[in-house]
Amino acid sequence: MTAFQLGPTVYTPNAGVYGLGRIEGVPLNADVISRYGPRPLTPEMIAAGINSNIHEGEDYACYEGTALLAPASGVVHLANDLDDGRGFSLYVDSGNIRWRMGHLMEPARRYSDTRLLDLSSGDIVTRGEWVGKAGQTGRATGPHLHLDIMDLLTYTFINPASLYRSVIVAEPMAHPALSREQLLEPGLAARGTVMFTRAASQEIVGGEVYSLIVQRREDNGEVI
Repeated sequence: MTAFQLGPTVYTPNAGVYGLGRIEGVPLNADVISRYGPRPLTPEMIAAGINSNIHEGEDYACYEGTALLAPASGVVHLANDLDDGRGFSLYVDSGNIRWRMGHLMEPARRYSDTRLLDLSSGDIVTRGEWVGKAGQTGRATGPHLHLDIMDLLTYTFINPASLYRSVIVAEPMAHPALSREQLLEPGLAARGTVMFTRAASQEIVGGEVYSLIVQRREDNGEVI
């Protein structure tokens, strides 16, 4: 297993509006909409020209134009549209690992002295740096970010979910209607770390619906 890690990111398995997981941190805050590995082909995917049921990475739901942050430091391998269905993409080499962001709205860019500069081969990016905007270029059924990770020693893809630096194992409690103030009561907080999540359907219309989750944080496999 490679020592390479993505993040810092809080990854909550089986969370989010689709129940497939949610990430908070870098490269963005979003629900997982398609996991790594085999997946069914929907009519919308077939209509978009997607003909493989093997997913090489993970897809994250977001609005077009959502800012994307580099999930790891490295050297840009390519920043281009290779006409492979992923649209505008950013490929970055981090040692023996190459990570790719696909379906960007436009060519990958960074801020420099208040200016936007296109990223190109050989440029160095730093973990957490702004590197582009999410979009739906290439073969896509809607705006989202595709992230995949390749081991350059074996030329095989790795499940991104296995590489996040922080993992949350979360169990919803039986008090979803409590107010934010009630959730902060010492008696409840003592049972775990309190995290507030917005229901995705409410977030879209600007709602502030919170639910209580008791968390057990694991870093590198150790419960803390």
